[in-house]
Amino acid sequence: MWHPAELRLFIDITTKCNVGCPMCHRTNPDGCGTADWLPDIDWSIEQFKQAYPENVCKATREFNICGTWGDPIINKDILKIVRYIREVNNDAKILINTNGSLRNDDFWWELGTIGGKKLEVIFAVEGINQEMHERYRQKSFLKKVLNNMDILNNTPAGIITQTIAFKHNEQYLKDIELMCREHGSSHHYVIETNRFLKGSVYNFVNAKGQPETLEQPFINIKQTFTKDEKRPNEEIITMEIDAPEKSKFKKTTKLKTSIKLSNRKPENLSIPKDDLQITCAWANRNRILINPDGQVMPCCYVCNPYFENNDDLMHKHELIKDYKEKDKDYNVFNRNLLDIIKTPWFKKDLKDSFTTNPLKQCVTFCSKNKKSQKYGIEND
Repeated sequence: MWHPAELRLFIDITTKCNVGCPMCHRTNPDGCGTADWLPDIDWSIEQFKQAYPENVCKATREFNICGTWGDPIINKDILKIVRYIREVNNDAKILINTNGSLRNDDFWWELGTIGGKKLEVIFAVEGINQEMHERYRQKSFLKKVLNNMDILNNTPAGIITQTIAFKHNEQYLKDIELMCREHGSSHHYVIETNRFLKGSVYNFVNAKGQPETLEQPFINIKQTFTKDEKRPNEEIITMEIDAPEKSKFKKTTKLKTSIKLSNRKPENLSIPKDDLQITCAWANRNRILINPDGQVMPCCYVCNPYFENNDDLMHKHELIKDYKEKDKDYNVFNRNLLDIIKTPWFKKDLKDSFTTNPLKQCVTFCSKNKKSQKYGIEND
């Protein structure tokens, strides 16, 4: 499974956020505020150093400071955290996911200067105007996002952008991408979310107290980006595009567009056991997740229902029951991460469960049918 060299860490350092995305794990869809059960966590630089001491930092190839439970840019010590990583491991890649509508110009300049060319910030841009953008990114301001991208674009750091496709923005996906390019994005993601679990319409109450809906896109996203475009289609989710000769983009001569298609359906859970083959996608990439509470989890698919404690079936599973009995041993505030990934649970028990009694998450996201094509999904 995981090995203690060139780790790719997927980490959360806060549960605070300034926006309220209706389908986000941390959001209460009734008003788009913070979910009542979510603990209030915001890591200090001292906690970060305790959780990721120098030997862990030096063994880490990539720090993906994600926004699953909060926006990393809201963290009070984010600049100190980035500086610490750079001082200990100047070769490590740092990715920061953000809604992008926080902080002032000086902050973004300092972040890009400290992080350098191996820092990339992923901004969420959901529309060509404020009305379209805030339909999903409730309480976020598009003008502020684009301004912050412009400031960062004048530092050595890189800019990546992403757009979740919905019915209300599906006809503007190319326009959104072009706008992002004009503000420095060198890699743009178009995401078909996998969070329409109960149908093609998602009902919620927006931040203004008004009933609203999100709907799945009806167009073929992949076809939209390949039709009449000279983009060699390397694989289903990735296409590359050469920048024009008179490019406005200062950091690269090649741009990249990736399309993440969610083709996971509930019926995929019913694969006959004899036809089932599971390979841990995260372990294969030496990628592991650390939750805001310091718990080390194999992936986000297991982490999310574990942290929310909302999946009774999963919590009754023998593998998870064993984990919970020794959960303090799997916490970076109690034990070094390099030792945690060597424990039997991570090194043997999880892998053994694939052929005996797999978690439904492992079946859904990391399985393939031996008699048919591999199932695929990208997390949003």
